[in-house]
Amino acid sequence: MNARVGQIQVEQANTGGIQTNLTIPVMEAFRIALPPKEIQDEIVRKVYKSFQTQDGSKHLLETAKRGIELAIEQDEQTALAWIDEQQRKQL
Repeated sequence: MNARVGQIQVEQANTGGIQTNLTIPVMEAFRIALPPKEIQDEIVRKVYKSFQTQDGSKHLLETAKRGIELAIEQDEQTALAWIDEQQRKQL
């Protein structure tokens, strides 16, 4: 409903003044465009891939933060070895 086509439908069906009021029959009559199944499946794949990428990014950030902590607390060689071990675990 945030897309322009949805906003137009809401504006046309609005019965309220300041606050939008839509009746159930009006909402049931809204037209929503659905792309072909192949395109829907591609969107789903891309969304899942984005979630996986986001999870991977979070893991890399946490690994980097802990690696820096180890470098400060101990030494750089220990930190690099730990980071390498974490990367091998991810594969």
